Amino acid sequence: MNNLTKALVLSASWLIPGAVICAPAAQAVETTIAVNPKATYLLTNLDPNALDSPAIDLAALGLRAGDHILLQSNGDFCFSIFNPLGCANTETAQPMIGIFSSSSTLLPSNILNRVPGAIQAGTSVTTFPTLFGAVPTDVPQDFIIFHAPFSSVVTIPDNAQFLFVAVRDSFYGDNADPDGDLAVVIAGVPAKIAFGFESGNVSGFPTGAARITGGGSFDLGTAFVHAAGGFRCTESVQQGPLNGCRAGEGIRWDTVDLLLSTSFKCSGSSAESAKTAITGANTVVLLADFYRQGDGDDESFTARMIVSDLDLAPDVPGVQNVWIQGVGCGSAIVDFNARVAQ
Repeated sequence: MNNLTKALVLSASWLIPGAVICAPAAQAVETTIAVNPKATYLLTNLDPNALDSPAIDLAALGLRAGDHILLQSNGDFCFSIFNPLGCANTETAQPMIGIFSSSSTLLPSNILNRVPGAIQAGTSVTTFPTLFGAVPTDVPQDFIIFHAPFSSVVTIPDNAQFLFVAVRDSFYGDNADPDGDLAVVIAGVPAKIAFGFESGNVSGFPTGAARITGGGSFDLGTAFVHAAGGFRCTESVQQGPLNGCRAGEGIRWDTVDLLLSTSFKCSGSSAESAKTAITGANTVVLLADFYRQGDGDDESFTARMIVSDLDLAPDVPGVQNVWIQGVGCGSAIVDFNARVAQ
């Protein structure tokens, strides 16, 4: 453990008595499985070249009901081999969809509920009607699998033995993957994902800057979160949720809620593109209370924040892996105990 990481662990543990802070982070053991973009477990209509999604045997991967797993869409594909710009020039990175099942059975493609052993899990997703005939394809049990660098963390439900995955589309037979890189990553992760961090200056909005440190743990399956730390406004903030935090003020923060995702900008500029952060094995989005000296147990401000071991804003110079709503982005030493290779 290097000195910087050791300092992070000690400071975060001091700020949150009893917190589990993992550093250096352990990389989750992962399996990468190729995905054919023509294959689906959804109903299709007038789509003769569509293929059936194969059943992924969870036991063969050493996984079983009750395990927490990370799922991540990797690579890209094109939605039509007939695109006049060329398939190879129009490949796009997209989330996938998945569905757990008690069996490997997949019924014929003209049936809506093709997975007779389907079991609800994860964040529900709505699928598109078929391109021809607008026939409904949506089933209630499937869920979203976010694309790298983000990921979905789900608990394998009771009785689930197989997983089907597919891209989300309305017509599958003309999809293609010229460079053969489309895949789903599957990795077992701890039930509670622990993290710790220490930032430099967080800034970017017209006024203000802050420093923030801390850590904690969360469980997406139950929405459990316990995290807290220290913060200080290093320059006076005059906009957003922390408006009125003057330079030198601020002592601590703690969590109100675990959020699935949030949109954000590193500045208040209309020229900056909005981005999205998604809670997963490498990133946590929180709603947090911030406290100033003298306010006691009454929160002074409430704002969203993001901590990640990924670069949240590749379009902004430097590495931005911490964000505070209305203040901006900054670089930080960050450790998660469920890190997956990027």
